[in-house]
Amino acid sequence: MPSFAPRVCPDDFRILDHKPGLTRSSRKEEEQMSDLVVRGFGGREDRQVGRQLARLDAQARMSLAQVEAAADVQTARVQGVAYVGRQALHAAAMVSETEQQLCRMVPEAAGRLAAIADITALGLAEIVTDTVRKVSR
Repeated sequence: MPSFAPRVCPDDFRILDHKPGLTRSSRKEEEQMSDLVVRGFGGREDRQVGRQLARLDAQARMSLAQVEAAADVQTARVQGVAYVGRQALHAAAMVSETEQQLCRMVPEAAGRLAAIADITALGLAEIVTDTVRKVSR
């Protein structure tokens, strides 16, 4: 809690804390719902309103934390799928390069080498597809 005395708005419904070092525009950005306090009731009503405002503030913070946590999970999913996809692309490129080298060395085996390369590429694609399914759940 600040040790300085807050300024009271003329209509006596809000307290505007003076926050040292803040410009006029950033002070407006810093105002939060918890800065609002109803004045003019008795002590009990003031406490009740203060508790309700604190609850609203806590609920808002919890909602924001849940949204941020969900966004972190989705980001991790995207990164996971992208990583597996990149690894599969590199592996497919290496298989294709190896196939071409072996075809130059033994042209008679070109058909068999192509079949093996195709099956390998299909296996890589299946792994990427399975990863997408698992991560999307």
